[in-house]
Amino acid sequence: DVVDNVVRDIQNTQCLLNVEYTGASCPHVTLQFADSKEDVGLGLVKEGLVMVEVRKEKQFQKLIAEYLSAQESAKAARLNLWRYGDFRADDADEFGYS
Repeated sequence: DVVDNVVRDIQNTQCLLNVEYTGASCPHVTLQFADSKEDVGLGLVKEGLVMVEVRKEKQFQKLIAEYLSAQESAKAARLNLWRYGDFRADDADEFGYS
């Protein structure tokens, strides 16, 4: 679903790509539409198609805050990944985890 959405969104459009940092396996980038400067990744988060990886580096704080806000909205609306609620919350005390 995510790949289809990305292809649908960016196909035949000019985009701006910025490498934010290089991870162990691949570079992590932000992608914006050249004309509107709209963030493609943020759109995926808003649609509940991807999860946000929290980063502690100071240069990412504003971006991560915006992404987390969009993720919370997607969770509240139970969009796509979040249709059954927060599936990451199963490490709670009632399940024997501490």
